[in-house]
Amino acid sequence: QLPYEDDDAPSSNQGFHCGALLAAQELGFPVKDEDISRAIDGYRSMYNKTGGYMATSLKQQEHVGQDSLYGEVLTYAVFGRKLLPDDIVRTHLETSVRIQSPHGMRVISKANGELLEGHSGSYVFGGSWFLNDAANYLDGLIHGMDPDWVDEQLLWRLEKELAWMPAFHESISTITGKPHGHHLYSWNSGFWWLRRETRKRLGQTGPDPLETALDKRLGVSRPDGHL
Repeated sequence: QLPYEDDDAPSSNQGFHCGALLAAQELGFPVKDEDISRAIDGYRSMYNKTGGYMATSLKQQEHVGQDSLYGEVLTYAVFGRKLLPDDIVRTHLETSVRIQSPHGMRVISKANGELLEGHSGSYVFGGSWFLNDAANYLDGLIHGMDPDWVDEQLLWRLEKELAWMPAFHESISTITGKPHGHHLYSWNSGFWWLRRETRKRLGQTGPDPLETALDKRLGVSRPDGHL
């Protein structure tokens, strides 16, 4: 999302890198446990201990990266394996909620949540990406945070996403809340699969309380199992 030096590593792809190695090992490629452990250690090194957040890259520690956790959530949904310690995820999420905009987390921001110089608050320039926000909250669920609190935050963010039209957007402006970019953005709708698989991995059964709450907010009814 920003210019990175050749010897720098963005945090956005590190969780996916770990998941890819796990997949390669399962498929019979010559991936050793040591290779996976080294990738996980590299992923964990993105954490800024002083600021209490996952940085956007190894060298740009002054910038928060809200696209840093969805690789772990996908890996957990597929393999049931946590890559980061509980305290890193919980602290990152607590920091993120404290510094986020009124319209969601900025995909990239300063450590205090403010926009970077020259950023507009839309798309890669400090916009809020639903899948990033949602994955952060799902990761909190994975790492033992209160499920009721997680669902409350997810419902709040879904309401921001659906405020202008009943669709997922490429991003929404963190200045105005208005959608920006493509509508009916399919990558974002993948959240429901991540949510279902995460709940399944955690042994959460029965109707999804988030779906129930969202239906109520939207006035959706399901008589006899049909919309």
